[in-house]
Amino acid sequence: MILQLPPYLIAVISTLLMSLTIMTSPETTYLLVLILIWVLLDLTKYPLLLIAPMVFLLVPKYARGLGILVFGLLLASPKIRVELTNYEVLKLFSLSLVILLLISPRPRNTIAKILWLATVVLGSVTLDVLTPIAPLLVVAYFLALPRDRLAYLYSIFTVTGFWVLYRYGLFSFPTPSPPPRWIYEAILIPVLVITYSILKEKGEVLRKKQTLVILLLALLMTPFIRTNEAEFTLLLSTASVRLIASLPHEETL
Repeated sequence: MILQLPPYLIAVISTLLMSLTIMTSPETTYLLVLILIWVLLDLTKYPLLLIAPMVFLLVPKYARGLGILVFGLLLASPKIRVELTNYEVLKLFSLSLVILLLISPRPRNTIAKILWLATVVLGSVTLDVLTPIAPLLVVAYFLALPRDRLAYLYSIFTVTGFWVLYRYGLFSFPTPSPPPRWIYEAILIPVLVITYSILKEKGEVLRKKQTLVILLLALLMTPFIRTNEAEFTLLLSTASVRLIASLPHEETL
């Protein structure tokens, strides 16, 4: 049985996330309204309301309006649009939420740290039930971000959760397979943007730890793109927009 969220739950969650997005970045209001109008014109797209606020929240706050580019790059491919069923959208939403929690500033208060750790571990383990690429997120996080006590605890608890799921048959390791040919068209623009940013900034890219988590995760899942095309496209689209937003530029009239 494929897990699906009921429409009313999608409406509640998306409303809360859109409100959070607008409160932190008021300039996103009109962009979210445009997405809402687009969905209302074709109600079969209503599950996309879960992704809409997440693509904005995954972009740095100073350039959060560029989340509309992530949304556009993700949906640019007709194949991706066809694949975005209720279940696939749930996978993308869960992946985006866990990444957002991992790359956001960590809490300083002890109780807040415990709550953060419990939330990201539970989210990562739950994500593992939805998609077999979830363990790669732990590797990307551990390699990209500073390795402190919290990082070690997250890695240990999450890997333990993966092992329990594996023992009970709720998780199986992904099998490498060649990607479908159409994916190259879907990721062309993000790959060009990422390549340009790396050539422009070179070693500076390595200092952008949060973006590096997303880039590393995309690289690690390259052998497993098949059946995870939407996730791969989302990761590259998000990384490309984050990189281009952080490029040094001069304001002109």
